[in-house]
Amino acid sequence: MADTTDGQDVHWKRTAFPRRSRLAARLMLLVFAALAAIPLVLIGGRRELVYWRVAAASRQFERGDQAGGLAALESLAGRFAEDEAIALALAGRQFDAGRLADAATTAGRLTRAASAAFESNPAAGASLLRAVSLEAQALTASGNPAEALGKLKPALATITRRVPEAGPEFVNHLAYQRALAGLETGVGLAAMESLLQKREEEPFGDVTRLTVDGRTVVAATLLAVESGQYDTVRHLVDLRVESLQAVRELMETGLLDMQIALERALPKKQDDGEPAVKEPGSEEIQATLQANNWELAVLLTARAFALERTDHPDDVDESARARHLVRRLGHDSDAILAALPDLRGCIDQIDQHAPLLDTWGLLQLRLGRLDKALNTISIACVSAELAKRLVTRRLGENPGTAIDPDESALRRKHSIAVQRIHRAECLMALGREAEAETDREFVRSLGFDPADPKLF
Repeated sequence: MADTTDGQDVHWKRTAFPRRSRLAARLMLLVFAALAAIPLVLIGGRRELVYWRVAAASRQFERGDQAGGLAALESLAGRFAEDEAIALALAGRQFDAGRLADAATTAGRLTRAASAAFESNPAAGASLLRAVSLEAQALTASGNPAEALGKLKPALATITRRVPEAGPEFVNHLAYQRALAGLETGVGLAAMESLLQKREEEPFGDVTRLTVDGRTVVAATLLAVESGQYDTVRHLVDLRVESLQAVRELMETGLLDMQIALERALPKKQDDGEPAVKEPGSEEIQATLQANNWELAVLLTARAFALERTDHPDDVDESARARHLVRRLGHDSDAILAALPDLRGCIDQIDQHAPLLDTWGLLQLRLGRLDKALNTISIACVSAELAKRLVTRRLGENPGTAIDPDESALRRKHSIAVQRIHRAECLMALGREAEAETDREFVRSLGFDPADPKLF
């Protein structure tokens, strides 16, 4: 037994110590892991603290202490020079404070860093876009729109080469900058018209083949009906129907053929050096006429729908005439009405396309096409204001809606203010000073200064 016991004792001694060694080793590994994690925790905690300080500096700025808020952000930017969020916050607050040169410098540094990062990482395209957009905005506000255009063009071209699907959304951005700078406006107009033409095939309820300004008018008309603004309905549909009827008359009387013959005899280059656009032949004229008829039918259907909701006898008669015209055009107004989008779809439509129409109208203004510009910008203004009203009063009361009124209110107000200023500029060019002042007063009522270059 002694031998057995001694053997067991020896066995115990030989196995116990290794077990203790393994336990100690595991404990040591845990200690080392914890020690290794401490810097990561500290870094994460420090980052949280930094962003908390950014938020605190922004609140300080909003309370009226611009100098203190900017000093805090500048200190953070100096300590964390590579941090995009801090640099963007600083550039934005410099812009808000009117330190436009500083804002352009800060955003420019960020643009160069993002551009370098984008060469190896396409995901950095979003950072590059944010930075160069802010840089361009600061340069434009400081009276250097041409320099802003020079910054935007290569950056957007670089992003589009690496991320082709992003190209279309940059067309409006670049065209708007061309309009602000008053440079390459013919190029900008051609790019916008190409973009708008492509958008015609996008879903709009079950209705297709509708121009962007036409579908925006229809969407705004349905919103006007929803909010009971029947006078606005007449104004909206008239804006578009008059334009369509003018085109229709040109086509049906043969005047358009004469106009095309004259234009084909003109030099092959336009004033801005761009190739002249080749006009369509007779088959294309017929196709355009058919599309024109379809859009007229949709607009007249929307108008009839609106007029049928009033109590005025004249409106009932006018609605009947509108439906009769739709039948003469070869379409069924009830079928069209059933195919139109719902309230949510109409607001989405306006949110997407009112800014495009505003840019298009501003380019028309720069090229001296004043009546067209006023028509286009007016559609953008009225439709955007209707969307804002419906979102705030109706959808904003529904907790299930996808729209957050608090989040979107300032963006909508700013967009509407800019559109109204563009329309005021157009009215001034037409010699309608009183109407232009009405638009400027409306901008003031939104809390903006029409003369503030930072608004654009």
